[in-house]
Amino acid sequence: APAPGTPTPAPGAPTPVPDMPTPAPGAPTPIPTAAPQETAQSSAKQSSVPKKEKKDSKLTDETGATYKVTGTTDKKPTVTYISTKKTGKASITIPSSIEVNGVKYQVTSIADNAFRKNKKLKKITIGKEIVSIGKRAFEGCKNLKEIVIETEKLKAKTVGKKAFAKTSSEVVVNVPKKKAKEYKKLLRKRGLSKNAVFKTK
Repeated sequence: APAPGTPTPAPGAPTPVPDMPTPAPGAPTPIPTAAPQETAQSSAKQSSVPKKEKKDSKLTDETGATYKVTGTTDKKPTVTYISTKKTGKASITIPSSIEVNGVKYQVTSIADNAFRKNKKLKKITIGKEIVSIGKRAFEGCKNLKEIVIETEKLKAKTVGKKAFAKTSSEVVVNVPKKKAKEYKKLLRKRGLSKNAVFKTK
């Protein structure tokens, strides 16, 4: 029998529930924050994709040299070397490639008149991807006494007239061994001094 003073549950009354919070009916489910963060990161990645410049656009590399875009293919966009920085340096290297705004461009040519009458230039290194050298590119570089040619891609039809005319008669030209005979004949036809000394590497 129930103890005296203990209330007797009414017939059909619900069983007492432990004192725990119960979510209110229809309460919104918390939204995870991971998804918005991932979306933001994804958008950031898309917006930072390097963008190639249009054909004929001009670019400047870290040395101050100027280039013009000549090809815009996805795999190998290309540029031509137009001119050096106005202040000029005694020794200049035309690289095989440059990187501008995250895009890598192959340097495949030297423009007409690129170094014409540059009296400060004493040494030029021509990169391994150079296929053509424009007309009068080095004409009148009277103090140019060392030419280093790394490319093996030059041909008679891709080296312009007078490209090396009126350069120093004391110039020393370093060329790839297997191209020595061919380049010696070619460069002299393009104005290089008959007194030029050719060396192989």
